[in-house]
Order: sequence, then C-alpha cells, then structure tokens
Amino acid sequence: MFYAIVLSPFLVGLTLWGLDRFLKTRFKRTRIKNFAFVTILFLIVASCLISIFPYQPLVPRASIISKDLPENEYLIDFRAANTIYQKEMIIFAERYAPGNLNELKISSDEVTRQQIFGFTNSSFSSTHIWYTPFSPNMTLEWDLCLLHKSDKAGPFSEKPEYRTDEIVNRLLSKGNIVYDNGESFILEK
Repeated sequence: MFYAIVLSPFLVGLTLWGLDRFLKTRFKRTRIKNFAFVTILFLIVASCLISIFPYQPLVPRASIISKDLPENEYLIDFRAANTIYQKEMIIFAERYAPGNLNELKISSDEVTRQQIFGFTNSSFSSTHIWYTPFSPNMTLEWDLCLLHKSDKAGPFSEKPEYRTDEIVNRLLSKGNIVYDNGESFILEK
C-alpha cells in the first residue's frame, strides 16, 4: 500500500476528470455544473481533514514492571473522573455510619479519601484512617471501607501492583457489602 500511494495523484486526477464528465451529462448549464463540482470537491476535502483517534495514553502497561502483573492495566490511569458514583456512595456512608462517629474507623482508596474530605463534614472525614487497604504490607482495622472498583467512578491513584482485580475481590470478600451502585462499594466489618 505504501508504494501504491505514488499512483494516488494520477488516480485522483482520473476520478476528478470522470466526475467532471458525469456532471456535464447531468447539468447543461456550466455555472451549475461548476458549482456542483466545487461543492463535491469541498465536501471530499473537508471530510478528509476529519480524524478521529481513540484515546491511547503514552503510559506503559503494568506488565513491564513484572510479568505477574496484568497486561491490560496502565501504570497510571489518566481517564477522567465521574464522581457521581463516589458522591452518592459517600452521602450514603455519612447517613449510614453506625454507632458513635468518634469511635468509627473509615478506610478507603486514595481517590475516595480525597473526595470524603471534599464532600462531607469535618466530623465524618476526621474518622478516616490515613492508609488505604491497598497499602503494601498493611493490615488495617476498619469499620467501613469505601472504594470504587471500576474506572467509571474515577481514576485509580494506587500503583497497579497494589491494586489488581485479585486484591480488590479479596478485599470485597472480607466484609459485608452494605452499599453497591455497580461502581462503588461500602464494606462493613
């Protein structure tokens, strides 16, 4: 195909010549034929300028760190956050919060932690544990754990080696799911 591109100017010339002959048989007036020719040529050139490229971040895959990591996850995820899932989960957690807020321990992933500080009052956000359940070599005690499983609920901030699907599913099996909107979860111990 690369070498055939050399012939493209000649083929375009033949195509335009054929288009001109076709328009001469359809329109008897020269002015209308020229207007139709220019319009068709403009539409062809304008449609050639439109390019649609899929989103492809220039970030390496997680599998370059280790062969044990999944190939379909990036080292850093730059996709846009859709926080409506997170906001509804956080509002539910604030209403649901069992017992005394002073004794409550809340854990979450890094993105959700920042959103808790932004969406809730200080008495609820002050009960949040600083470390996430995805921190390496950490065993956390928590009463509520808020996390998002899918990238539709926002970007992931943890390193891919700490947040694989296996680790998320293991975390989900550790507690009772009290809230699930398909993208975000609240677990209770």
